[in-house]
Amino acid sequence: NRHKDQWAIRRLVSQEVRARCRVSPREIEAYYQSHLDEFRGPEGWKLSHILIQDKKVAKHLLKRLRKGEDFKNLAKLYSQGPRREEGGDLGYVERGKLTKEIETVLTPLPIGSISDLIETPLGYNIFRIEDRKDAMLKELREVKGKIHDHLLQGKIKTRYEAWIAGLKKDAYIKQ
Repeated sequence: NRHKDQWAIRRLVSQEVRARCRVSPREIEAYYQSHLDEFRGPEGWKLSHILIQDKKVAKHLLKRLRKGEDFKNLAKLYSQGPRREEGGDLGYVERGKLTKEIETVLTPLPIGSISDLIETPLGYNIFRIEDRKDAMLKELREVKGKIHDHLLQGKIKTRYEAWIAGLKKDAYIKQ
C-alpha cells in the first residue's frame, strides 16, 4: 500500500512539475553563449620525459639530445623516470597537472623542441614537446544535451519549490 502511495505521489509531482517544464533551443543557445568558458577543452602538451638524478649525466644527455640523438632511445637507456620503458612517452598532459616551474618552461617551446634542464625534488628533468593541444571550444551540438539537462533540472527544482510553497499556503491545518 505504501508503494502505491509513493507511485501516486511521483505521478502527481510529474504531472504538476516535470511535465510543465520545457527548455527551448533559444534558451540552450543563450546559455551556451553566456558560458563559453565552461565548454573549452583542456589545453596541454604531448610530452616525452627523461628524469636523471645526477646533474652531470643530465647535462651530458641534454647535449646529446641537442645534437640530434633519438630522445626515445636515450630515455630507454638512461631515464630514471616512470615511463622509461615507453621511451619517456607521457602522452597528453593537461595544463595545471604539472608544476608551475615546469609549465613556465614548456609554455613558450615550439613542437619538436627540447627543454632546458628543469630541477625538481626528484632530479633533473628534460622534456620534449611532441605536440601541443590548444584549449578548443566545444561546438554547441556537442554540449546541447548537457545544457538542456542542466537547464531542465533548474526549472524543475524552481517549479517544485513553488508548487510545494503553494500547497502549504493553501493548506488548512487544524491543530
